[in-house]
Amino acid sequence: MPPDGGFLIANAGRTGFYRVNYSEPLWEAFIAAARDENKIPKIDLAGSLDDAFALALDILSTAGLQNATWAACAKALRGYASNAVTGPFLANVAVPNQAAPGLSLAVDPSQPAEVRLLRPAVLLGAGALGDTKVVEAAVQLLVGGGDPHPDVRAAVYKLAVLSGQEEAYET
Repeated sequence: MPPDGGFLIANAGRTGFYRVNYSEPLWEAFIAAARDENKIPKIDLAGSLDDAFALALDILSTAGLQNATWAACAKALRGYASNAVTGPFLANVAVPNQAAPGLSLAVDPSQPAEVRLLRPAVLLGAGALGDTKVVEAAVQLLVGGGDPHPDVRAAVYKLAVLSGQEEAYET
C-alpha cells in the first residue's frame, strides 16, 4: 500500500464504468490529490470522473421527469462549467484587435467585418458562461443611459436581462 496520503490505483491508465461509491473522506482526499498534476495521472483522473458521473446518473435516473430535480442538476452543471472551467479562461480572453485581455462592449467601426460580427456572439457566450464583468458592463451602459452601438445592441440588452437586475430590465 502507498504511504499515508497516497493512492493505490487499480487498473491504472484505463477509463471505464466502475461504479465506485467513495466515502466522503476519500472523495476529499482524492479531490485534493487531483489538483496536483504529479499525484494522479490525467488518464486515471478521467476514469474516476467516469465513476462519479456513473454514480450521479444512477441517482438521477430515480428522478424520472421531476422538473425540480433536473433544474437543480442543470444549474449545478452550468455553475461548474462557468466557474471552474471557463472562468479563468474568459478572464484572459481577447477579442481580435483589442489591446488588452477582457471583453469590451465598444465597437471600432474600422475593425474587420468578421470581428464586428463575432463580437456579439462572444459577449453573449461569455455572459452565459458566468463572466460577470461583461454582464455588469451591459447593465451599467443601459442604466447609465448609454446607447449601445448597433453591432452589439441586441447582445447588450440580452446581457442586461441575464443580470436579473430589474433596473436593467426596465431600460
